[in-house]
Amino acid sequence: LADDIRILNGDPVQLEQIMMNIAVNANYAMPDGGRLVFETRNVVLDERDSKTYAGAAPGEYIQLTISDTGCGMDKEALEHIFEPFYTTKEIGEGTGLGLAMVYGIVKSHGGYITVYSEPGHGTAFTIYFPVLAVENIEQEAECEKEAEMCGGHETILFVDDEETILEMGQEMLRAYGYTIITAESGERAIEIYKREKNRIDLV
Repeated sequence: LADDIRILNGDPVQLEQIMMNIAVNANYAMPDGGRLVFETRNVVLDERDSKTYAGAAPGEYIQLTISDTGCGMDKEALEHIFEPFYTTKEIGEGTGLGLAMVYGIVKSHGGYITVYSEPGHGTAFTIYFPVLAVENIEQEAECEKEAEMCGGHETILFVDDEETILEMGQEMLRAYGYTIITAESGERAIEIYKREKNRIDLV
């Protein structure tokens, strides 16, 4: 990670979601283990680069690269990788919404995402986030000291078919005082909701 990394205007929860979704996919791609690497650096994209990086506007960006040494993907998979419900996993192992969500979050932050992969040679996602124009906003925010997030006391029904996401979501929400009920499928969630709806505040 670069020590002098610039500042972006981003939602920390959504940025975590980007990294978590890509990491979960890397986990599937490396059943026998491997390396998952996160890298950051400051970059400047010019007019030439805009052709390479999906029409990116020239300017200063923070580059986040997430790469693995897994099984990689062929050309056909790469062409559909960000489409909703497209998945190379077995039935019951994933919905195919993870990377579509990643794409949506990157776009909502004004960023760009590219992917490079070859069968047998791993996969690398490279994401470009625009640098925040007025960086001293960060100092003001620091002074406000994260208006300490107040937790809640409500009960949340947390649903996901990825065990890792269930565990992480449960851990994060519990840390803020919420009571969590988990469900590993839509069917199970409906079952639980019918039984516990009087005490569930949010799904």
